[in-house]
Amino acid sequence: HSLYLAALDRYIAAVRAQTTAVLDQTGTLQAVLQQLFQTQLDALLSDPARRGCFLVNASLEMAPHDPEVNTIIQSALHELEEGLYRLLIKAQVAGELSWKHDPHQLAHFLVAILVSLRVLARVQQDRRVLQDVFVKAMRHGQGFCTLNDPRAWLFQVARNALVDRARTSHPTEPLPEGSAEPVAEP
Repeated sequence: HSLYLAALDRYIAAVRAQTTAVLDQTGTLQAVLQQLFQTQLDALLSDPARRGCFLVNASLEMAPHDPEVNTIIQSALHELEEGLYRLLIKAQVAGELSWKHDPHQLAHFLVAILVSLRVLARVQQDRRVLQDVFVKAMRHGQGFCTLNDPRAWLFQVARNALVDRARTSHPTEPLPEGSAEPVAEP
């Protein structure tokens, strides 16, 4: 168990360093967020074994049964959310983000997007689908504060992106004339 915890701590430290480097960059809010998500996608999609994110895997598999793992994961997610919060406050000061929007809620939303993409990347290795989820979430952006259930909305965006991708990757052919009997309505 101590080896697992040490590996998790090491992974979180590496992700923290990578994330902090991106969040500390100068640039517009949109540019920094795009860089953050692009960096995350690159890391997730470069693994041929499709192991996914250790943090997300641990949160799904170990955290419900191991209070120590749960504490580590919650701390890491809170730290990420606080980093995003600081970025959003900086954007508000610079006039890029309206003061009408709650930066805590927006930071929470961005963490939800990151975690969702990390989960989705384990089963969907198509970069276009994952980028589409990010783009649609960013388009909604500040309107997030008006959503009744942001998690359900985000999962619906991901589901729709997957369905759209499946439709475009599997072309359909029309049935030959007269090959199907008309269905009588009840």
